[in-house]
Order: sequence, then structure tokens, then C-alpha cells
Amino acid sequence: MTSQRAIDTNVLVRIAVADDAQQIKAIERLFASLAPEETLLIGLPVILETHWVLGRYYKCSIDVIMDFFQAVLERREMEVADFEILANTIEVVRRTKADFEDALIAECNRFAGCEATLTFDRSAARKISGMELLA
Repeated sequence: MTSQRAIDTNVLVRIAVADDAQQIKAIERLFASLAPEETLLIGLPVILETHWVLGRYYKCSIDVIMDFFQAVLERREMEVADFEILANTIEVVRRTKADFEDALIAECNRFAGCEATLTFDRSAARKISGMELLA
């Protein structure tokens, strides 16, 4: 049985912003050490936290963040745990300008088999297919 390793938010953020040369070198060594069939797992909580850090702390625009997440989906070395959920969320955010968190919640619930995600958020209900206003 092959074991897989995962990366934490701070590693993914370093890849995005490349603001620490020593840590970037460590990441490059890690990528170079991976066997051809080996990937590093990225869970949706890491994606969500990375979105928050890049937007709030680094002041990246949503377009820059979505471009980065798209690039992550395309990297051989990284495997997003819920690839299709993230890919669909990126598409929804780009198409509707909905909040990333709301689009991710709706996509996760859709993949779980829910016909709707009930919300009090009028904007989310208006922009995101599958979000329904509760009141």
C-alpha cells in the first residue's frame, strides 16, 4: 500500500506568492523528489483557507486567486481531493461573480446529492444555481 502525503495551507500559499526563497526551494526539492505517479493531496479546507489568506492578507483579486486554483488543478504534482467540485466552483465564480465560499458550499452540497442549498443570502440565491432563498 502506497502512502500519500498532503500539503498544508502555508505550503500552498508559498507556491502562490513565492515570498520566501528558502521555502520555495524546499517546495521545488519536494516536487523534484516525487515519483512520476506520486502526488501531494490538497483538501478543500486547504483551498478555502488559501482563498481567505490570499484575499485578506495578500490582497489578491478574485481573478488572480481563481487563476491560481486553476493552475493547481493542472499541476501534475498536486491532486485536489475534490477536483470536480473545485473546477465547477471556479467556473461558477468566474461566470457569476458570486462569492467563492458560497459557490463552494453550493457545489459541495450538489455533489452530496442535495437538490438545493437553502440560504438567507439574497445575492448567493440570485447568482448561484442550486441556492434557494429561505426567506
